[in-house]
Amino acid sequence: MTERRDFADGAGFRDLEGIGAASEVRLHRAGVLTWGALAEIVDALRGERRGSGVRSEPGDRLGELAEQLTAHPGAQCSGAQHPVAGPGGQRQEAFVLRLTLTDTGRPTRGTLTHVRTGQELALVGWSGEAVSRFVEERAGVEPGRVPAAPSPAALPAASPVASPVALPVALPVASPPEAGGDFPPAGAWPAVPWEAPCRGELRQAVYDVGRVVGGAPQSIEVTLLAAGPGPDLGYCAELLGRRFGEPDTSWAPLAVVTGHGPAPAALRLRFPDVVVPSGLCAVRLRLTALDGPLPAYRAQDQRGPERIES
Repeated sequence: MTERRDFADGAGFRDLEGIGAASEVRLHRAGVLTWGALAEIVDALRGERRGSGVRSEPGDRLGELAEQLTAHPGAQCSGAQHPVAGPGGQRQEAFVLRLTLTDTGRPTRGTLTHVRTGQELALVGWSGEAVSRFVEERAGVEPGRVPAAPSPAALPAASPVASPVALPVALPVASPPEAGGDFPPAGAWPAVPWEAPCRGELRQAVYDVGRVVGGAPQSIEVTLLAAGPGPDLGYCAELLGRRFGEPDTSWAPLAVVTGHGPAPAALRLRFPDVVVPSGLCAVRLRLTALDGPLPAYRAQDQRGPERIES
């Protein structure tokens, strides 16, 4: 008997003929977690083929996958913006959490996907507050019905948790990419509106955030660690993206936040409702010190930041 999978878990791609366990694992590792994401990638590949003048032949795997996705209930419900009420007016919201852990159990990166809309929260390290906030916002949890969150687990002694920098304020940006659109052309984004010299030896650092599937607004949260708290810091954090496989020179800004205050040992940066162009995209964080020295922050799965000469 064939095992029946619930399409709502966003992971049962083996329901499709021709996709086995190995292919499913490769898709998941590449960040393709939902039916909507798989359908979008298949459609994009078919569009590239049509644009190059290649005709579909009998036995064309992309065409067969597209037909199966059209008929599959999981692909049909993916991306639905309005929940469907069940018996008694109740509804269900499903989320898929995937974490990458070290051999000691320390989270290094992960994604949390809202199955109904396909929206994702990308995490570097771990932030229970970000996960709870994402679930509450996407599920529409009634205010006051959520129990108080427990205190976050303590970080290793070498990286004590300090009070975070005051909530960053989003800067206005020019012509952000539309959902499903392309990256903006070079020069379409304004420069950082500060010219104050940086007084630290390290002016900028770049961190690998990972890969995300674009096409719908999503929240991205990055946690950076230092050996301990530092002096006052004014910073600008830019989220950069490029389509996976494109040249390393094609990074374009996606979102910007700023902050000022005592530099914490654990700096948590949240970028809400980031519009990432469709397809599989690589994402980086560029942190610039605007006032004061920049601590030697590192992502939880990196030995240290990439230094940039200024």
